[in-house]
Amino acid sequence: MDTERNELLARHDFLRAEAKRIAKAIADVEAAAIAAGFAEKRIDHQRETAPNKADFISLFGQAAWDAAKTVTPVRKLFWL
Repeated sequence: MDTERNELLARHDFLRAEAKRIAKAIADVEAAAIAAGFAEKRIDHQRETAPNKADFISLFGQAAWDAAKTVTPVRKLFWL
């Protein structure tokens, strides 16, 4: 069982590292395309955002925050 756990953990770590490497490679290609004049970053659309917790409380007060907030569970992977 310990060997299987270690193999899964090693695969997990490898895939995490690959995901980071690929994200960096994509960013590098995009930067090269922009530098070469083949692409550009531009505003595609806008989105509305709500104030964060501190800003909301400063605008409307703690009681309003307590009445409006939602609490959701956050699941994370923990290796045993």
